[in-house]
Amino acid sequence: MPNKYLIIGATGAIGHAFATALQGAGEQATLLVRDRRKAIANFDDTRGFTIVEGDVNDTSLLKSIAEGTEFIFHGANLSYEHWAAAMPIMTQSVIEAAEHSGATVIFPGNNYNFGQTDQPISEITPFHPSAPLGKVRVDLEKMLQRATDQGRIRTLVIRMAEIWGPNVTNRQFAPVFENALKGKAMPWLISTEPAQQLLYASDAGRAMVALTQDRERNAYEVVNVGGTLVPSVQPGWSRLQMLLKYRLKSA
Repeated sequence: MPNKYLIIGATGAIGHAFATALQGAGEQATLLVRDRRKAIANFDDTRGFTIVEGDVNDTSLLKSIAEGTEFIFHGANLSYEHWAAAMPIMTQSVIEAAEHSGATVIFPGNNYNFGQTDQPISEITPFHPSAPLGKVRVDLEKMLQRATDQGRIRTLVIRMAEIWGPNVTNRQFAPVFENALKGKAMPWLISTEPAQQLLYASDAGRAMVALTQDRERNAYEVVNVGGTLVPSVQPGWSRLQMLLKYRLKSA
């Protein structure tokens, strides 16, 4: 019997969190990875996983392993400089596999789509990207929405705050949390003054699993998953350090 979930990008931060949460919920999943050895090393335990080595752009392979699945998690990723050229092609492959299998595409979104705003972000906040990566993000979501509007697929966009925690290896943000645990200055990339919302990876994974469980949905749906609001990320700020230590100990 085919697995209910196909995860693309299971060695990335969000894909890893989703796969681990599925495992904890007793679910089975097929993982499409570029490097099987890396994927196995990435998890403490691979019970319940069927690991397939391959390329998301291999449409024949993707359609084959997507057959019988209910959800395709589109966590394919590359370094940011390759996003504009590569991510639309990957997304088209995912759309074709979802159309072939009847699976719902789960796409992890973020707040890059909105540019600079001082207003709360809701599921219907209009997009106003101010950076190239935000514009690519908007284009990808529009690709998914067009395919959904055409009746080809179903889509669930799960929009999340900045992810931190186990397996978050993004070198832009990982040093922030690594230094906080050591009591060192945190090299934040943006202003330290405004409040920031941070989402623990394991919480993100469990939320995504919950959103796939026994609920009727619109063909195209966006759900925001909030994190912990921290009022400042000034270097040496003790509350953030305490939060990180508590979360990592309780994981």
